[in-house]
Amino acid sequence: MEETKVKEVAVAMCAADMLLGEEPPEVKVIFSFFCLLIFQDKLVPTVTLKGVFYKWIQEHFSFNMIKLSETEISKFSGAVKKLLIYSSDVDVVRLRDDDKDTLAAIKYFFPGVSANNAKSKPLTNDQLLHNGLFLREFGRLWKWTQNEVRTTSVAMAQRAAAKPTRGCDVSREQNENQSKEIDEEISRKSNDSSKYVQAALYELSISKMKQWIELDDNVALRKKRVYCHKLKKC
Repeated sequence: MEETKVKEVAVAMCAADMLLGEEPPEVKVIFSFFCLLIFQDKLVPTVTLKGVFYKWIQEHFSFNMIKLSETEISKFSGAVKKLLIYSSDVDVVRLRDDDKDTLAAIKYFFPGVSANNAKSKPLTNDQLLHNGLFLREFGRLWKWTQNEVRTTSVAMAQRAAAKPTRGCDVSREQNENQSKEIDEEISRKSNDSSKYVQAALYELSISKMKQWIELDDNVALRKKRVYCHKLKKC
């Protein structure tokens, strides 16, 4: 899955977490279950949408071009070290094997299942190290997401608070004496920014999820029509 799409999902999940705010845990669990229905994954609902998102990308996403420190490299086996490549900022004039410090992709590993399904196989040391790096990169992604949601929601709220209503615009045109009242109304809206931030968070989360559902429904309908056409039943 493309990184841009993953970030779009992350923004929606983070905005939903901020929107829920102080809601009771049971409300958050119900909402997270609703999100799981969107993603069509059989995951256990969590109290936060961050938890839903983390479980989702564990199965559907890999972090690419991850640069490692010397200490991190030393912990891996020789098999993984052979997979290291040069980072984009390496001096191409003097290439050495020791300069290979980047893994092309980091995915999350789940315990395997033994042949008789009696118990799960433990992860190898390399797999555990991969999972640790995956968690680190997720933390960086989520920090970026939080900053993105805060910046975007505040900007959206400020635009909404500063925008006069249509009625105010007409009144201003008809009677310039009411301009003071209009300015006071705009000022009141600006001071009462909380509801505009909530509206922005709603737009970034719930509205976006609704669009995804509608898109999925339209795609499913088109596939059904194509299938029926092939069978000459429609």
